[in-house]
Amino acid sequence: MKKTIAMLLAVLMMVCCVLTGCSGSSDTYTVGICQLMVHDALDAATEGFMDALTEAVEAAGGVLVISADHGNADDMFEHGKDGKIKVDSDAQTILLDGRPVEGDGFVYLMLYKPVGVLSATEDKKGATTAMDLLPEEYRKAAPGVVGRLDKDAEGLLLLTSNGELNHRLTSPKRHADKLYRVTLDIPATAEDVQAFREPMDLGDFITQPAGLELLEDGRTCMVTLREGKFHQIKRMFAHQGKTVQTLKRLAIGPLQLDEGLQEGQWRPLSEGEIHAILQCADMM
Repeated sequence: MKKTIAMLLAVLMMVCCVLTGCSGSSDTYTVGICQLMVHDALDAATEGFMDALTEAVEAAGGVLVISADHGNADDMFEHGKDGKIKVDSDAQTILLDGRPVEGDGFVYLMLYKPVGVLSATEDKKGATTAMDLLPEEYRKAAPGVVGRLDKDAEGLLLLTSNGELNHRLTSPKRHADKLYRVTLDIPATAEDVQAFREPMDLGDFITQPAGLELLEDGRTCMVTLREGKFHQIKRMFAHQGKTVQTLKRLAIGPLQLDEGLQEGQWRPLSEGEIHAILQCADMM
């Protein structure tokens, strides 16, 4: 391990020399990292190296842009692939294989989940999952699905590699309300609205108060949940003698489903959306 750290420090010194002594453009530098054939455990060493390299880059007035054959820096080092680090002071984003990654290093994606797709990263039975709808470079970043959405439901999924954000948003204590549009077999009533406002005993658990807004003739409703138990909305309406026919999630906290997305489509969150969702989770 000491030899590995020494190798990484040597490369860092080379990078710093290039950054301080490079000729040409004053705001753009390209640093080649050549064939690091390293076979030791690299987790801590690589993390420390990348932190130090980031500091060197920022001292040169730029941002770190990684382009490699693999989806992250660890792969680039561990597998000995040639990679390049490009420092561009005018860049507004960090790019991972040509696609934007947010400044904190995490991936934040919005996906319009179609009916029939699992809200999961993998399925042993081979069913299509949310992860299957993403390009390979994002699958390599291993984003997790925030919360559950039934297989026969559609709508907003948030995927992120920020594990702390995932944990906080799925905790009822954080007050990250989820908004759904529901259609029923028969109209809901004012009595249902009142029943949703109060704790409802579903046998294996008692619900937290939920919101129910009646639209049109009552067969279409807007439901707001603070929690997200298995089949909760269906079970709550079944408790009231009604059957859910369609279910679509429209929002998670301040994050709203992009109306421009079609089923199965996705996009990275904007800087404003990331800021809002982090604030919702008390992480700003």
